[in-house]
Amino acid sequence: MMQAGEVSRTPYVWGWLSQLLLCLLVLGIGNALAAQGPSGGGGGVRAFGPAPVRAAAPVPPQFDITGFIQEATLDTDGTICQASDPRLAGGTLRVNSIKVVVPCNTVLQMPAATLTWQELFSLAPRDIGLALDANGTPVQTGLALADTVTVPLAAHYSNGRLPSYEVHVQGNIVDGRYIAGLIFISQQNLNIGQGTITAIDYHNGELLITSEGPPPSTARVKINDPIGRFGLSHGAPGSGAPLIEPAYDQRFAIDVESPTIHAATGFPMCIPRGDPIADGDDPLCPRANRPRSPDCTSLPSPFPAFTMPPSGQVCTSFMMPPPPRNSCTSSKSYTCPPDPTQQAPFEVGDFIDFSGTLKYDSKGPYISAHTIVDHVGIYTTPGIMPAYVAIEMELQGTAALPFANLPSRLQSSLPRPRSPGSRTTTGERLHPTARHTGFRPCPSCIRRSRLEASSLRRTPTSGLSVCTPANWLWSVPLKKTGCVFPCSRRILPTP
Repeated sequence: MMQAGEVSRTPYVWGWLSQLLLCLLVLGIGNALAAQGPSGGGGGVRAFGPAPVRAAAPVPPQFDITGFIQEATLDTDGTICQASDPRLAGGTLRVNSIKVVVPCNTVLQMPAATLTWQELFSLAPRDIGLALDANGTPVQTGLALADTVTVPLAAHYSNGRLPSYEVHVQGNIVDGRYIAGLIFISQQNLNIGQGTITAIDYHNGELLITSEGPPPSTARVKINDPIGRFGLSHGAPGSGAPLIEPAYDQRFAIDVESPTIHAATGFPMCIPRGDPIADGDDPLCPRANRPRSPDCTSLPSPFPAFTMPPSGQVCTSFMMPPPPRNSCTSSKSYTCPPDPTQQAPFEVGDFIDFSGTLKYDSKGPYISAHTIVDHVGIYTTPGIMPAYVAIEMELQGTAALPFANLPSRLQSSLPRPRSPGSRTTTGERLHPTARHTGFRPCPSCIRRSRLEASSLRRTPTSGLSVCTPANWLWSVPLKKTGCVFPCSRRILPTP
C-alpha cells in the first residue's frame, strides 16, 4: 500500500525527468547545427558564437600644471567646440610648452573674480597696444609672453613690459590632448604684502606703507575697485571714473559681491572718498565706525574685555551697537554712533595684509589690490543683524564617508570638504548649507543640506594659533553620502 507522501512525489519526479530530456534534445540539435555550419557541412562557423568581451573604459590620467602663460588663443570659429553663446567660447593656452585645450563653457578663477575664457580677451585693457578684431575685441589677452604689448606702461621706472602672468591648470589627458577642467590665473599666486599704514592719500585712494631706511621706501596700495564699492572707483582713460589708471585691468578687480576688503573678523573696510577733516565725512565710510578709546565696547560676558588703547587712539577691537533706527549725519559738533550697516574706514596705524598685481604709473610702482585684510577685530552685536562672515580658505575633499577601522580622533583628517573662517558675531551657531546649482544633479548628489559648523572658542596655545571668539569651522558630516561639489561664490543662510 502506497503512502500519501509517496503518491504526491510521483508527478513531480516525472515532470523533472521530462524537462531534463527536453533540454538534452535541444542541446543535441544545437550542437549538430553548429557542426554543420551555415552551408550545412561540417567545420563551419558556429551559429552561437561567444559575445565579445569589452575592455573596461580606461581612466584618463590627470594633470596639474603651474607656470607662465606662454600663449593664449580664443576659438572664435568653433573649431574646438560650438558654444551656445559667444561669451562661452573656448580656446587654447600654452604653459610650460604644453598646449592645453580650454573647452566651451569654461569659467576660470581670477584672484577675486570669476570670468569666462572669452572675457579674458574682451576685458583686456585697450591702451596697451593689443590688436582688435572687427567687433573691437582684443585678439590677445595681454597676459601671455607671446602677446604683442607695444605700449610701455612706465618706461621711466621699468626697462620693459611687466612680467608674464601665472596660470594653474588642472584637467585630464584624453587621447593625448590636455583638456582643462579648472583654471586659475594671477600675476603671482602667492603674492602677499604686509605692513602698517603710515599715511592715506584720500584723493588718490592710496594706502601708504613706509619702511625705514636707509634709504626709506614707501609701498603704494590702491584698491582695484571698478564700481566704487570700497572707495573711489577706478577705471581706464575715457571711462569717466574718478581715479584714472593707465592700463587699468578690471579682470584683477575685487569681488564686487562678497567683501574682499575687510577686517580680520569679516567686517567690510573702505577708504573714505575724501579727506574726512577737510572735505567732510563720507556717509558710506563714516569715521564713527572707527571709535577711539575709551569708547571701545567689549563683547558681553563670558568673553573677556578688550584691551583698551591709550585715550584718544583708534580702537583695534570693539563691538558695534545695533543699527540705528533713524538716519544720522555727523557734524563738527556732533558725532554719530557707529553704524554696522556701513563700512569701516582704514586708519593710520592699522596693520594690513594686501594682495594684488604690480603696476606702474607716473609716480612709480604700486600694488593694485584685490584683497586687503585689516588686523582689527570689529564685531557686531550678538543676536542682531547684520552679521558678516569671512572665509579664509575652502578645502574641497573627495570622500565624505569615514574610513573603516580608523579611530574617530583621526577621522577629522579625512579628505572631506572643510572651510575655516571668521565672523563678526558670537554665540550663535552658524548653519551654512550646501546647494547644488548650475548643473543637472545626479540622484546621489546633495541638492541642499545643512553642513556641520562649530565655533572655535579656545585660548591661543603656545603661540601656535590665534583664535578670536568669532572663529568658526564647517565641514561635511561623515554620515552624509553623495557628491559634494566645489564651493561657488556664496554661502546662503538657512531659511
